[in-house]
Order: sequence, then structure tokens, then C-alpha cells
Amino acid sequence: MPNGQHVFERNKNRLSYSHQLFKIDLTQVKGPEKQRLSDGTLPSQDLTHELEVEFLDPRILLEEKLKIENQQNTCAVESEYSIEAFADVHSDNNI
Repeated sequence: MPNGQHVFERNKNRLSYSHQLFKIDLTQVKGPEKQRLSDGTLPSQDLTHELEVEFLDPRILLEEKLKIENQQNTCAVESEYSIEAFADVHSDNNI
């Protein structure tokens, strides 16, 4: 058993829920109670809020990334053909 006074404590109040592809955790964290001040009052505890968002199935995220990359590649190829077609039309007019 450790000897001495307990030094650090975190009290968490967590709300978790899932929505479609995500799991969301909202947590309110209170730090340790502080020592009384010389006037006898207690200072307020440190209070922070945390938000955590997780993908329930990371494979879906990777699939969506691939879709976006494929769409960008398709757009780049279409733009390249459009520029070439535009250049061909204008070069034919200059003959």
C-alpha cells in the first residue's frame, strides 16, 4: 500500500451516445478539491470539458476516402481532356 496523502483525483461525468457512423463522448472533468484558503473559503475546483468522436467502423472511413480520391482523379482527367479539346479547337481556327 502506498503511504502518504492522496495527491490527485479526477471526477468524470460522461455522456456517451452513438449516431450513424459515430460514437460521441461528452465528459465534464473536475480536478481535485483544493485546500481551504486562509479566510476559510474553498476555491472552485478546476473544471474542463472534453469531446471525443470515434468512428464506429474505420473501414467505412477508408472507403469514403478512396471514393473522394477516385472522384478527384476522374475530375482531373476530365479537365485535362477539356483543355486539350479547347486547345485543338482554337489551333484549328488559327490555320
